[in-house]
Amino acid sequence: MSIIQLSVIQVSPAKTAGRFITKLQHKIEASVNADGLPISGNQVYSIMLPVQQPVGKELTIDLDNYNIIDSEYLPKGNDKPVPLKWLSPKNEQKIVDDKTLLKVRFVCLANSFKEGGRCVAGIMLDENNNPILENGNPKWVRPVCNTEHGEVPTHLAVNINLLDIIEIKVLSYPNLNSYQSENALFEGNSLCVTGKYDKTKLHVLYDSNRLIFNNSPKVISEDHIKKQNRSLMFVKITDFEAYQITYEDDSKPKTRMKFTYYGNQYDLPVTDPVFLQKYQSNPEFVKDYSRIDITLSIGIVHEGWYYKLIAGIILF
Repeated sequence: MSIIQLSVIQVSPAKTAGRFITKLQHKIEASVNADGLPISGNQVYSIMLPVQQPVGKELTIDLDNYNIIDSEYLPKGNDKPVPLKWLSPKNEQKIVDDKTLLKVRFVCLANSFKEGGRCVAGIMLDENNNPILENGNPKWVRPVCNTEHGEVPTHLAVNINLLDIIEIKVLSYPNLNSYQSENALFEGNSLCVTGKYDKTKLHVLYDSNRLIFNNSPKVISEDHIKKQNRSLMFVKITDFEAYQITYEDDSKPKTRMKFTYYGNQYDLPVTDPVFLQKYQSNPEFVKDYSRIDITLSIGIVHEGWYYKLIAGIILF
């Protein structure tokens, strides 16, 4: 009997009332290569359960007989394992290798500097390259690796451009309950560019919220970050100004951008490497453009604060 311990990595309501599609992953994590990328072989399964399980919970499964043998599923007075078919409607009880279902396509809207490498992110697309929506806004994904800060190694990301259409194989979503819920641990050899997104269709990707991450300041406190369930936005800007500033503790000038969004003034650092290179070569080049579409991100905590960043800039 093949008894394995699996961890719950994602739960979503099924079409059948009172049922939950539960994605499980082996408790033992896949090996990683020198770049911190998962090596192929990590298995993900989907089952249908009548109880919503918390992410991170471990379940004991008999793969040979499709039995779930945790005590909470045993009928009173019965110590026999419960077949999964008891827990789900007809034809929905199978455990399946879900790796083929976890292929994700997205349009790249950020490929920014991040400590140790790059932060790549974009909006998910369907098979017709239309944006996938969630709660009325486009659904984001941020590929991450088993590296110190989740960064993607530079050599994997350096040739990716904004508006590239990318496909990856997602192994898990490790931060579903945090402000960086978009993070997706991906299979290292699966990242590939498959096309180019139509620049004239960017308007369908705009965020509908009128505040940048629910407030106007440039930082978010530790108390407020607990209320955030996302860390990426894509918006249109027509009133903006780039500038450089030098801080006392760092002699290297930093590029920032002031802009107005729905009447609120913002002043945020820029981490888009292509924009930074152009600006450093010729600071006046920005004046040739009357509109920018920008990707906004929330970085990791720094001295108790979470800083908002401009992670991608598309010029018009």
